[in-house]
Amino acid sequence: MDTWDAQRLRRAPCRYYGSAETHDLVIAAHNYRSSFGQCRNLQIGDEICFTDAAGIVHKYLIGEIEIVEPTAVEYMISSDWDLSLYTCTYSGAQCLTVRCTEQRDAAAPLSDHVM
Repeated sequence: MDTWDAQRLRRAPCRYYGSAETHDLVIAAHNYRSSFGQCRNLQIGDEICFTDAAGIVHKYLIGEIEIVEPTAVEYMISSDWDLSLYTCTYSGAQCLTVRCTEQRDAAAPLSDHVM
């Protein structure tokens, strides 16, 4: 979803801050199995693909995975990472953050990736 609030976040991952175009996108989601529940299984070096509203597929490599306090909002939005995925830990006491760098030469229209 393009913007976030508590009600939207219950249904789907939401853009929390920034955009893919400005290389500062932060996406927040609950740790539900259908949302970011599998983020805990990601590892540094894994590839993540994100398709924006224009149909452009952006490829990212995970560069850092960290646990932060839920009040670390300024820290989340002021990083140098191109993409940050943000979700609560299982207990809800902290947040899991997956930080990524875009592989800029890999961005292409969705039609280039569909066979």
